[in-house]
Amino acid sequence: MQIENVKLKLKITNVNKNFTFFLFTIIFLLVLVGVLGFLLRPQNKDESVFAVGGVVPHHLLAGGLIDSFFEKLSFQNPKRIILLGPDHGDFTPEVKSLTPRGWNKEHSITNITPFIKKYLPDATISPIVLSNKMGLSEIEDLAEVLSKKIDKDTVLIASVDFSHYLKEQEAEENDKKTLEIIKNFDYQSLLALNSDYLDGPAPIAVLLKTIQKTSHNNFEVSNHTNSSQLMGNSFNEITSYFVIKFY
Repeated sequence: MQIENVKLKLKITNVNKNFTFFLFTIIFLLVLVGVLGFLLRPQNKDESVFAVGGVVPHHLLAGGLIDSFFEKLSFQNPKRIILLGPDHGDFTPEVKSLTPRGWNKEHSITNITPFIKKYLPDATISPIVLSNKMGLSEIEDLAEVLSKKIDKDTVLIASVDFSHYLKEQEAEENDKKTLEIIKNFDYQSLLALNSDYLDGPAPIAVLLKTIQKTSHNNFEVSNHTNSSQLMGNSFNEITSYFVIKFY
């Protein structure tokens, strides 16, 4: 009887040891996964680096590019998006801030808002439609106002399509020229461009001037493509697109 009791105690002790070892192993693995997840997560080496502005297309054929931009921006989670669009309807005056009733009049705004609401549902959207007749002095004045509002929680986005109705090779050449103008903050050359280059010189100019005033002059081109490449067909007339992030 004593021998059986001893055997039973030993069996219970072994079970307890096995359970303890199993429990320790599970805890160790969970801690290890947590540590590895922390070490391997995308890290911002400089906490002061954040998106202050961007350029996205508004042609819905390029919807995947717009979607990707705002998905990435959602990790920053800004509270407000100031959305600049070119005036395709030749509105006056030269700067027109849309009311909710006017949103259906300008697709450079209405085509972007669903993507903002998808990834930044709580963000406030401040849409501004700009006439391409704006001069440098009007651009300067608007940029001065906007520059005081831009920070980690408020991002300025220009909704602009680039080369229009050209053959692909011509569009590529024009896009190179336009990108060089943007890199150099060359406002005079930018405002002289027509739809062969982009449909919204004014929104890009306001964006660049505002960015300069915030001292966040770095930018990266995350995507550059055109309607022909996106559709996998060769067309005589294409529209080209840039996605650019300023930080």
